[in-house]
Amino acid sequence: MMRLSAVLLSLLWPLGAALAAPKVAVSIAPLYSLTKEMMVGADTPSLLIQTPSLGHDASLTPSQVRTLKNADLLVWVGPAMEAFLVPYDVTRTDRSFPMSAQKGVKTLEGRCTHGHGHANEHDHHHGSVDPHMWLDPHNAVAFIEALAHKLSDLDPPNRAHYEANLERVRKSLEKLGKDLAHTLAPLSNTSLFVLHDTLGYFTHAYGLKDALSLSVDPDQGLSLGRLRSLEAQAAPHKGACLLGEPFWGKTHLEKLAKNLHLRPVTIDPFGYDLAQGKPLPYDEMMRALADNLRTCATQS
Repeated sequence: MMRLSAVLLSLLWPLGAALAAPKVAVSIAPLYSLTKEMMVGADTPSLLIQTPSLGHDASLTPSQVRTLKNADLLVWVGPAMEAFLVPYDVTRTDRSFPMSAQKGVKTLEGRCTHGHGHANEHDHHHGSVDPHMWLDPHNAVAFIEALAHKLSDLDPPNRAHYEANLERVRKSLEKLGKDLAHTLAPLSNTSLFVLHDTLGYFTHAYGLKDALSLSVDPDQGLSLGRLRSLEAQAAPHKGACLLGEPFWGKTHLEKLAKNLHLRPVTIDPFGYDLAQGKPLPYDEMMRALADNLRTCATQS
């Protein structure tokens, strides 16, 4: 009897292995948070870029390359955001899931504003499509709907998990959208300045003024002429908010804000907790972004 059971187990093992959930690699933290929620009960995806970053100019370590090559599916924004992934043959349709190409995800034209010597792939892609599309919760809903179908096709045994997760996450995102609209409603006429042009989708989704990008390069010092140019831009908006991501550094942001007579506030549209060294949940990232804007605008 024991021998028969062993034979049966040996026959069933390959079947069990074949039914394992697909290995999913995700490029950046905001998409990782959403993908992780969609895979609850099936498996956990792997995050490729595990540090706070613009995401445009990152490079992969050998272990990250192995994760990418072993993945059955790559979830990413697309070439406009993660150009560094293109050389790894990630555009194959059978294993590529770019957010930018999914039905219902609306894209905005990028503002090519880096004409002051910051010449790299980042500039080129910003001249076509603004890649920060996860900052519109409507796009996040379209993304998870498409991802649920993709995961179900790849992994039919876990279809029930993906469908249940879709219903749960969709309701959560719809509530998030309504909450953010309420939080941001008083800011419709507030002037905002950003050091890195990331907030187009966010301001568009909630009827805010387009944030004015100062297009400051974190890798280059400010010449006196460049500083004077920025001062001229900011002069009509004295006391407005100057928004910068954590990688700018608090001291640098505060010094620049003081020179421009603006109010500094740190924002994180890339969803990475520096203190704990891990990605933030999507809704936590979005609520923090809205709260930071409201707090700064109220103080102004």
